[in-house]
Amino acid sequence: MPGMHYRLTTLPTGLRVITEEMPGVRSVAVGCWIDTGTRDENANEAGASHFLEHLLFKG
Repeated sequence: MPGMHYRLTTLPTGLRVITEEMPGVRSVAVGCWIDTGTRDENANEAGASHFLEHLLFKG
């Protein structure tokens, strides 16, 4: 969309954060995309991704 300006910031931990300033808007929205999952777990970590999913979506 024309006029949309995004800023990509990489934190010291490697976490990438994309922000967009919207003048006149007094709220915030947050979206999280995590580039990992059960395919990346070894036997000692089995279930960690599923547990994180429950924490995020069920509280």
